[in-house]
Amino acid sequence: MTGSSTTGAALVRLVLGLVAAMLAVGGCTAPAGHDTQGAPPRPAGFYGQVDPAAPMTINRAAHQATLLADGTVLITGGITSSEAGLDSAERYDPAANAFRPTGRMTSVRAGGHAAIRLRDGRVLVIGGWVGTAVTATAELYDPRTGRFSLTGSMQTPRANMAVATLPGGTVLVAGGFNGQRALATAEIYDPATGTFHRTGQLTTPRAGSAAAKLRTGAILIAGGEDGSNVLATAEVYDPGTRRFTATGSMGAVRYKAAASALPDGSVLLLGGSDAHDWNGQYRSAEIYESATGSFRPTAPMQAARFKIGSAVAVLETGVVVVAGSDRSVESFDPAEETFRPVVGALSTVYETTTATALADGRVLIAGGYDQDIRPTAGSWVFSS
Repeated sequence: MTGSSTTGAALVRLVLGLVAAMLAVGGCTAPAGHDTQGAPPRPAGFYGQVDPAAPMTINRAAHQATLLADGTVLITGGITSSEAGLDSAERYDPAANAFRPTGRMTSVRAGGHAAIRLRDGRVLVIGGWVGTAVTATAELYDPRTGRFSLTGSMQTPRANMAVATLPGGTVLVAGGFNGQRALATAEIYDPATGTFHRTGQLTTPRAGSAAAKLRTGAILIAGGEDGSNVLATAEVYDPGTRRFTATGSMGAVRYKAAASALPDGSVLLLGGSDAHDWNGQYRSAEIYESATGSFRPTAPMQAARFKIGSAVAVLETGVVVVAGSDRSVESFDPAEETFRPVVGALSTVYETTTATALADGRVLIAGGYDQDIRPTAGSWVFSS
């Protein structure tokens, strides 16, 4: 009996060793989210890795991605070619690593729209481009039925606006572009009534700005462009007084940058560009200190990036995962204030991709268009 047991144990160890060897040389890839104990160690200085995931049901760029209460991700609208806008939507199931179509939106939204989850689990989808025009329409997605339905329209057509939830569950919509000019107006959506109403005026018109919620419930809105110039200025919306107040300015003008609230109550502003768009992309980043109302520089990113407003995700650990405008993916460690490279890469450089923090600690990176404005159905999953 002892000899037989010893032989069996040796056989098990041999099989496990062969499996580990296959993983180490790439002969077998563990599914996303599964244990990769046999994988080779990551290079020193790297944080996390990114691997290909299942493709979306359609090529898609300039879309929006919203985490739902059940852990799936809703993908809405965007473009499938340089001319064709989409009214389709789909959901990503992290457990199955699969995208599946869901209900059709009430309107084409070919980028520039916003999608934000409400307290009751529904998703508010607003504004954006419809062909060559900007729309004021809004709709709600109900994840229980998989259907979209119209809700009240905004007071003003808007695209590329700042959107954030307020402490009472209402939604702030500020600035943006109406098809002709940048806007200084702002409004609030009330889910209880399904209507929008005006609120305070921005201190300056802003389109393509970056926004983040502060610990106080106030909303920081920074940068963007006013129709003539790219801005370094920033302001804060106070939901109590319903007013916007100027705060400190950034160290650089930033357009189509990203903003992420950090665990200590500060806000990370990163990337974007100056008035030269692709030719003026930044690696630089800075931090807004809400206690002093001022910005200070922090370490630069590994790559220059813009059009990344939807391509940044914050993990529960406070680590910020950044994708878009480069094949590489990187992460920001708020404790050390450094950006670190991530093992793996996207298949090419994609703009207007999305990054969504999943409930299991991973990040879904989906879609985008390449430098020839060709959208992709590709998706990837970052894991730490």
